[in-house]
Amino acid sequence: MEIVSMEVEEDPSKKGQFRCENCSRTYKRLTDYNTHKKTCSTTKNVQCTICKMAFFTIFGLRQHMRKLHALVKQYVCEECGRNFYVLEDLEKHRSNHKEQQCTECGKTYANIKQLRRHLDCHSSTSYVCTVCGISLNTRHTLNHHMKKHAEILNQFVIIVVKSLKCPKL
Repeated sequence: MEIVSMEVEEDPSKKGQFRCENCSRTYKRLTDYNTHKKTCSTTKNVQCTICKMAFFTIFGLRQHMRKLHALVKQYVCEECGRNFYVLEDLEKHRSNHKEQQCTECGKTYANIKQLRRHLDCHSSTSYVCTVCGISLNTRHTLNHHMKKHAEILNQFVIIVVKSLKCPKL
């Protein structure tokens, strides 16, 4: 079966999201959309091995397997022990354990999760702290920064509570 390539269509109602013309799924990142586009087509080329029902995407097959066949997750990742209903999901998951390289700067990361976190630094988006107004270039660094404010606030609360205690205690 032939997979038909699709042009990216930015969804105007959702700034920064990309919508698949075939199945209407949306993605915040173009890289996630491009990955999806490789498996989504205008023809139903993904088939259930049990009942032979056909689907446009692996996602559709995965939902079908869970709902209709209630199968045991028979495919197991050798690295982490996570289980999957569909072999294609296990194969996709295995990339999480492989070293990944950033196409923007060439840096390598231990897995896809770390690479995705890194990709924020190449974005023109900035993340502003609501406490002090500092502008940071990734969500990860903003979250780390916000923890510093939380630690300071917790110390302040402890000091105030101690000063309000009854002197007879």
